[in-house]
Amino acid sequence: MSTKAILRLLFGCAIAALILIFLLPAIGIPKSYLLPPGVILGGAKGKTVAYITGKNTGQNPNPFRSTEKVWYVNYQYRVTPPENLLEKPTADELKKKKVYKGHTSVPEELYNRVRNPKKVSEPQNDALPETVPIKFEVTRPDISAITKDGTFGNDQGGGALLGSWILFFLGIFILGYMIAPLLQKVMLREEY
Repeated sequence: MSTKAILRLLFGCAIAALILIFLLPAIGIPKSYLLPPGVILGGAKGKTVAYITGKNTGQNPNPFRSTEKVWYVNYQYRVTPPENLLEKPTADELKKKKVYKGHTSVPEELYNRVRNPKKVSEPQNDALPETVPIKFEVTRPDISAITKDGTFGNDQGGGALLGSWILFFLGIFILGYMIAPLLQKVMLREEY
């Protein structure tokens, strides 16, 4: 593969990215499905209160820190689901709001401060479960984070590792690969 062919592919991918970034939201697919959840969470505008549904501890998933302990908090919240091409809420969900769940690792101090509603034997456990403030992406509410004492992102929502955003980048590459031969007629011609 020549240098010009690689440049054509890169230009083709750039053109494909611009086309998809403007085309997909125009047909009803929001940008929250096109970018990684960490990027989307940074600009999340929705705010609500979530109820703590459980707490647990585990080993650090990082193999170089496997002896360290990690503290997890499970939570759930109700918000009005978005209406877009990929998610069609029912009339009942629009009226009562849909329940979304989250699971995140938090610092030990926050873990110790919140109550666990599943353990009634804890002296600090009241009848009502602990609530924490969260922020979420309005166009994709499963991307959320606890905002109490910082931002702790939801580990299960939005497909952090394997999600729809990977298909977006795959689509950019495929469309860029198809555009690249057309660019040979306009620029970066091969010398034969």
